[in-house]
Amino acid sequence: MRFRGRRGSESSGSVAGLVILLTVLAMIIFYVLAVPESQREYLNITGPQHIILDVSPGLVGAGEVDVEKEAEYNLATVIADNSPQPFKKLIRDQVLIKKGAFSEDLLSASFEIADKSLLGWVIIEGNVIGKTGSGDIILILNGKEVYSAPANLNSKASMQVPTGVLAEGINNLSIKVSSPGWSFWSTNSYQLSDINVVFGQYDSATAKVSQLVSLTEEEVTGVGRVQLTAYVSQLSDHPANIKVYVNGESVFEGVSPSSFNMDIPANLLNIGSNTIEWEVDRDGIYKITFGKIIISTTRLPAEAKKFDFSISSSLWRKIQAGRVDCEIFLKQDASRSSRNDITVRLNTNIIKSTFTSEKILLEDVCDNLDEGVNSISLSASEDVYVTKLKITLKE
Repeated sequence: MRFRGRRGSESSGSVAGLVILLTVLAMIIFYVLAVPESQREYLNITGPQHIILDVSPGLVGAGEVDVEKEAEYNLATVIADNSPQPFKKLIRDQVLIKKGAFSEDLLSASFEIADKSLLGWVIIEGNVIGKTGSGDIILILNGKEVYSAPANLNSKASMQVPTGVLAEGINNLSIKVSSPGWSFWSTNSYQLSDINVVFGQYDSATAKVSQLVSLTEEEVTGVGRVQLTAYVSQLSDHPANIKVYVNGESVFEGVSPSSFNMDIPANLLNIGSNTIEWEVDRDGIYKITFGKIIISTTRLPAEAKKFDFSISSSLWRKIQAGRVDCEIFLKQDASRSSRNDITVRLNTNIIKSTFTSEKILLEDVCDNLDEGVNSISLSASEDVYVTKLKITLKE
């Protein structure tokens, strides 16, 4: 009876141990299923990983780049002119000014100047369509006599105004004719038509001119060097500074040589329309002819720096359902690299990145993938040695 009782106790203990073990396993399974997705990687609890590419690219960059072609794009001839440009304001259609011994008729008028700093010169002009006597036309501006001279019949009377007499705001003028003097029985007179004040304004639309060139996606892909060349002719009496912009970004400022040739950063080019602007300082006039954009495109040897990989239909369905994280990992050997910058082309998408601590991790690239065959290529302006390129899909 004692022996049978001992075996019954041992059997009960084994059952109890098994129950406890199953309970612990059930709790572990429940915890794993219940833990948030964001904490699984931290706890080293992840789903299946699919490594769809794992290669050692080696040297990428200048040491492995071949020149593919050089394309030239002609630019239109333009003239950048920041000399004062005439702008007319009518004062009076027609007027008769006269002076006798006992009577006088004159023209009184006013005009406004908003910004005096924009003015290079000001002229008051009118056509002489009638005349008697031999008097002078006299111009009085803001209370000061600034002009006095005779004018011929059927000519244009042009009266230069000293800019120092001008004021911002309202300016008052009078045009009259001189007295006949001792010939008191006679009268001096002028009949004028189309009396205008003519402003010579700086910084008009002609001071900054544009040239356009349109580029396709293929033409701006793999660009190695971009040059802007032109023949720049000085038409003004004295040289002036020129500013050159490409798509709004300044690339040159100074007195241009007649044979203009400079490199332009390739990243300033756009797919589609590109604008080259020439802006000249005041009193400068330049003609820009034979302008060209010269683009040297480059390619990487396909067998060394371009890699193909495939995504199965089942993985593609998981990507579309948002159940997969897609990432690209690159590892660099800094001791064998000239720079840390690299360009990754994933199918049609271009990603520019920089190695940090010899590593690059590009996450959330699922949108750039396709079902079936995909391609990835690496390029750099200078030597970069890449020891690992890995593409991983994580569920």
